[in-house]
Amino acid sequence: MRFISRLGPNTISRIKQYKELGAKWIPPLFIAVMLIAFLTRFSNKAETPEENKPFEGTEVVETQLSGISSANNVYTVNADKIVQLDQNKYQLYSIRSKYYLDENKEEYIILISKDGVFNSNTNTIHLYNDVEIDFSKGYRLITERLDIDFDKMEMHTKDKVEINGVKGKIFAGNGLMHHMHNKNIYFYGPITSAHYGVSIDNSSAPIDISSNNLQINYDTKIVDYIDNVMLKQNNANMQCNKMSVHYLNDGSLHKIYFHDNVLISKDDKIAKGDFAELNSPQNLLTLTGNVALKENGGYIEGKKIVYNTKTGIFKISSNGDKNKDRIKIIITE
Repeated sequence: MRFISRLGPNTISRIKQYKELGAKWIPPLFIAVMLIAFLTRFSNKAETPEENKPFEGTEVVETQLSGISSANNVYTVNADKIVQLDQNKYQLYSIRSKYYLDENKEEYIILISKDGVFNSNTNTIHLYNDVEIDFSKGYRLITERLDIDFDKMEMHTKDKVEINGVKGKIFAGNGLMHHMHNKNIYFYGPITSAHYGVSIDNSSAPIDISSNNLQINYDTKIVDYIDNVMLKQNNANMQCNKMSVHYLNDGSLHKIYFHDNVLISKDDKIAKGDFAELNSPQNLLTLTGNVALKENGGYIEGKKIVYNTKTGIFKISSNGDKNKDRIKIIITE
């Protein structure tokens, strides 16, 4: 009391105000902090991936599971160890299975994964940890997780994907959707690729290719790079909206087609057109449709530009009609 009596009336008034404020706000703040801590803990548990949880179940003696899809396709799943989690769900370890894509059993894929969960009720399997898919066509797909629906004959993932083949490598940043019934795979970009066996600058070095998305159809043997397509090899650069790579039955390159806003630059020359076709065996790239060649401070317009990928020489011409479509030269400073 002696201490308080020595304080001024203003100080004593402030102390009373602080006590009143503390009594009013501390309990709600305490409750709010505890609620946030609880929700955060609950949220973290909900976000824990299923594959990181411990599995409890009964180990199955057999190392093979089989089923029939809604389309009456028989499939089998093989694993070194199988644990039955409930009536329809099985945990799989060291998975390696072969799945045929046609009735003649000529085309197939081999699924490889360290772990997986198989659901016999939904005819689905979730693969995770070092997932690989080997295609009978000779290339391999690598990702971290993959979901397969045998009823829909689809497989998909949102993880990064790497594709290795004889012609090079492809990387897809945001996964894929594979429609097995029509042998079509759609990759979600950004796409980066290193392609061997073709040249736009007289070089055996790989061509660096990037695009927003990518589509592969191993029935028609066509690979489509889609949207914002860019190519680079040494001093040559190309860009377009779509690039279609066509292969022959033996896997060798046939032709490459470039669609919409095609542009190629080599050293100080720039050629553009609506469409282009690369004949790799002949080392010729032909541009057509509103073509123009920029060099030496001016533009040359015509009907067709032929670029020799081996010599680096551009040739522009009209359609051969003396009265129409003559070459037009525009000189700028």
